[in-house]
Amino acid sequence: SPTLTSIAPTSGDRLQILDVVFTGTGFITGVSSVNVGLDITVNTTTVNSPTQITANITIASTAATGARTFSVTNAGPGGGTSATQTFTVNNPAPTLTSLSPTSGARGATLDVVLTGTNYISGVSSVSFTGAGITINTTTVNSSTQITVNITISASAATNARNVRVTNAVPGGGLSAAQTFTVTP
Repeated sequence: SPTLTSIAPTSGDRLQILDVVFTGTGFITGVSSVNVGLDITVNTTTVNSPTQITANITIASTAATGARTFSVTNAGPGGGTSATQTFTVNNPAPTLTSLSPTSGARGATLDVVLTGTNYISGVSSVSFTGAGITINTTTVNSSTQITVNITISASAATNARNVRVTNAVPGGGLSAAQTFTVTP
């Protein structure tokens, strides 16, 4: 049976592709495999030595956040499964690189398309600074695009507003701002 004494890194974000190094004993090429749980795909597994395996994994946007257990299994005859090590799945920090359109008139209802990265349905939210802009709907179209339907009140101040995307905790964060201008 293999042993597992550590993994590195011990956490990753939804939508991330990364290498995780498993350290222990009894690892054998063609015999040892890694166990990572639901909504994490093992892309490749390389037994570097009897004491180290590198697994390249992809964490799906649907992977549950929080702690999960990773282990190593050696196939039979004999073989067995190691003790586990904890790996934590977090939400990624979003980015916001552009808006389209970048302005809207008082009294208008329109769709604004946000482009960036790390958008996840049910996790990503959008904010416009200042009074007079109401967000009617927010639709995460893909991990790189959100469509927000807004209404600009007839009395909204005609000025530039900051638009940001926030991903909820655990992990998560706030994007840099892009400018949306209310016009007369």
